Amino acid sequence: MLDDRVRAVLEDTPLGRFLFAVVSPQNDCGVLELGSCATIWLGAGVRSFSGRVVTVDADPALRARVAEAGLEEWVEVVESLEPVEDVFDVVVIAPGQDGAALFPRVRELVEPGALIVSASPLDAPGLLSVGVPLDPPLELSVVLE
Repeated sequence: MLDDRVRAVLEDTPLGRFLFAVVSPQNDCGVLELGSCATIWLGAGVRSFSGRVVTVDADPALRARVAEAGLEEWVEVVESLEPVEDVFDVVVIAPGQDGAALFPRVRELVEPGALIVSASPLDAPGLLSVGVPLDPPLELSVVLE
């Protein structure tokens, strides 16, 4: 699953490994990543079963890293969340992003059963959340309604 091209640009982090484990066994998994924290891990994870990642990040170097890893077919980097219209199975709100402020827009892009992974707590109705003791600590929230 992790070929030499991916390994060459991969930052080996517990967060990346965890997110890879979340998305890799899912068929046709749609992932929205807000801020880049594990883009290469996510792209490598979804390519096994025809998934895709949309990463919202304005850093032009990220596109180059995705291309260097050979993941352009599975990862799309966009500069803004505004034009994103798809429905996603997993949303990753990167550390440093304000999950509470992003949640109203994220909620429009998911259906019940979706998983939201965030480093900041999401206090919203219709979510079932649990903490994960990683570095940084994560909150996993399942959309119930």
